[in-house]
Amino acid sequence: MFSITNRHKHSIYKPGTDQIAFTLADSVVEMDGQNSKPAFFELYTVLWVQSGEGEVKVDFGKYVLKPGTLMFLMPYQPFVIEKGKRFEATVLEFSSEFFCIEKHRHEVSCNGVLFNGIYGPPFLYADTALETELQQVVNAMTTELDKGGLAQEEMLFSYLKIFLIRASRAKMLTINGEVKDETRSDNSVLINFQDLVEGNFTKEHGVAYYADKLFIQPNTLSKLTKRFYGKSPGQVIKERVMVEAKRMLYLTQSSVKEISYSLGFDDPAYFNRFFKKWAQITPEEYRQRQR
Repeated sequence: MFSITNRHKHSIYKPGTDQIAFTLADSVVEMDGQNSKPAFFELYTVLWVQSGEGEVKVDFGKYVLKPGTLMFLMPYQPFVIEKGKRFEATVLEFSSEFFCIEKHRHEVSCNGVLFNGIYGPPFLYADTALETELQQVVNAMTTELDKGGLAQEEMLFSYLKIFLIRASRAKMLTINGEVKDETRSDNSVLINFQDLVEGNFTKEHGVAYYADKLFIQPNTLSKLTKRFYGKSPGQVIKERVMVEAKRMLYLTQSSVKEISYSLGFDDPAYFNRFFKKWAQITPEEYRQRQR
């Protein structure tokens, strides 16, 4: 079973409620040797590994967690840590009300770069220089949480924004190298493609629809996604559908038929075949394994 023990934890809450808006914690994260059920956080989460090493599965990929790794998880995004592994980590959690990823995406560029792993691994391996920069921001957050004072929420918002900007810049360099002027239009197309997928994947599953909305040919879109994501646009769309299907099977009581219709499938039998092709098991079998 997954467990997290907070040795030092600071939180602020949504005014007038017991709902967490922002949390900073030094934590011990463990997965015992008896169970490998998926775990998840309820808020946007940055898990920065300080010690320990082991594998983690997130959506369609398997990755290595080691000191210096930052893992970026969306709310309720399932992950499975290798059995018997233990990590010490700095954990940042924040609600969408405290810091809206969508609202600030053009300033911070973290949605699709850091969070939402279907467009690339939701990880960043920080070098010593970046770790020093990020630790300075975390230290400032800790001081602010300890001392409090006027406009504390605005101060923490600013520090979180700086943290995400620095992480996003580092991640972009690992993807593209130094961003050159001639790649900026490509980046713009890909950002618009991500927006279209996020807004339409429950209704539109065909590449032609997205290419048409972007005013480019399907083969041009394919070249871009293969270059930046390492996968075809059709694969991106199907993976997004599968991520949502798994989350609905795990987190809701909706029937498989209801889920198939909500994801744009007119024929539940076809949805079953689609799911089994990608997951090697049926939707109902997947749901039973998560219980």
